[in-house]
Amino acid sequence: QVQPSHPSIRLWQDSQEALVAEDVAIAPPVQHTSKARFLAGEDIAFCGEARPLQRVYFLGEGTASAVEFQPMGPSEALIELVRHSFLLDIEEQAMLASHFDRLARLVSAPIFYRLDYPRRYEDLALVRQAIIEHATEEGEVA
Repeated sequence: QVQPSHPSIRLWQDSQEALVAEDVAIAPPVQHTSKARFLAGEDIAFCGEARPLQRVYFLGEGTASAVEFQPMGPSEALIELVRHSFLLDIEEQAMLASHFDRLARLVSAPIFYRLDYPRRYEDLALVRQAIIEHATEEGEVA
């Protein structure tokens, strides 16, 4: 099961201008980034319940000419998970060991993919549809 995070999204200004309606609720900014933060609501969907983890997508370089999904092996997936991990206390050895054990168990599942697509805002609906179709190929997205 995957637990939901804060019901908001952070976007760079160009993404904000292209994707967010002017009446969407703005949240107070986070100190460590200059991205604008928007609260979930009618225009920005959010699921507040724990859900089964069925796919994990890591963003590619943006060099693809169409939407591409490439399966990732356990070692590559583990490297990406570690790269994207946020740990508050890296000096706490027991916590680090537990974190890496969980990640090592997780990467044994064949759910990790590299997702690449052309970076054009006008194509995002097609990218979204491709992700939905890919995620439901071998199992239902609940």
